[in-house]
Amino acid sequence: MPTPEGNVKKDGFEYKDVKIHHVDCPLSQGTFKGFFGRSIDATDNSHGVFRLGFIWGDVLPPQTANVPETLTVSALRVVPSRWGQTTAKNLGQGQTAEHAARFGLTYPAPPKVLYAFSEVRGINQSIVKPVSWQPSTGPSVSADRFSFTTSLDSDISHLAYSWLTLPENEINFNFGTYDFETPITDSQQNAIGTYQVVFAKPYKTTPAPPAVWCITLDYTGNTENNPDGRLRHSISDLTTTGFTLKIETWGGARHAGNLWGWCTWDKEHDGVKVKAETKVVCCGNANGTPASDPIKGALELWEPVFPGGKRPASIMTGINGFDINVADGSRTHLRSQWQGTLENGGVSCGVDGTGRARYVSAMYLAILED
Repeated sequence: MPTPEGNVKKDGFEYKDVKIHHVDCPLSQGTFKGFFGRSIDATDNSHGVFRLGFIWGDVLPPQTANVPETLTVSALRVVPSRWGQTTAKNLGQGQTAEHAARFGLTYPAPPKVLYAFSEVRGINQSIVKPVSWQPSTGPSVSADRFSFTTSLDSDISHLAYSWLTLPENEINFNFGTYDFETPITDSQQNAIGTYQVVFAKPYKTTPAPPAVWCITLDYTGNTENNPDGRLRHSISDLTTTGFTLKIETWGGARHAGNLWGWCTWDKEHDGVKVKAETKVVCCGNANGTPASDPIKGALELWEPVFPGGKRPASIMTGINGFDINVADGSRTHLRSQWQGTLENGGVSCGVDGTGRARYVSAMYLAILED
């Protein structure tokens, strides 16, 4: 402490005219990270530190490695979920698109990240490969951000991704990806690919139905001179240890190298702390069935209803099926994208006036409680 004259001796140095100022921080939660400001180094009395401020951040303290077995989950530090969207525009064939996002906080360790393509818009022409892109690198995940790149096999004017980080709490999340490039090749029409998912951490009872979404798309056209893009999925044999994921094309359509993602969780938390749904946007028929011929333009604002009036803490949207057409001057368009805030928003899904479709299957995965 300084003397009444304001002098302080420390480490062999004497400091004069020392004053102590007390500051009440306006933030109630957070972590002090350091100072910022300006100092003047001079030989006269003008030297010193000026305009000193605090750096205050939402940095989570690390969890204790050795937690007593008697300690309940509610007593642990919960790692929250974050979400967002990335967009790349005006991408030419042969180019690489980089997608990157910051979490808005620094996690104690790199979190688990899920991501899905939420919108793609092709160019105004019918070509052999109307829409095609593949993963190039990543995803690379650090404590405060993640990134990945995609390589394009065709011209794309707009490519957007939706993502979220999984919370670390009492929920047992199993998730993963699989590339159907081997079972579904671009030389094969009406192809079917299956993959047996094995959970890294099995469940005591049958878990919630898995959420499934498409990560990349390699639509190569079909053999009937009718450029329909058709892709759908199905889930079977769901048990405590895994399930079977099937991806297929039909009606002469051909695809290759489609990367898919999936995630499931405990049944007891389904609709309480986690919720996923799929909505089929049918184009043309008022009775809610797919049109026999592709219709240009069919966008809906899907406003999910969450239990107990809850709003999501984070949300990821994606696409897990479609029947589209890029003939007659139209271009490929698919959308399943969150619009607005978490408190007052919805999923814009379907195709706009530049695209033609019979139907689009949109999905979301929402974290309701961290």
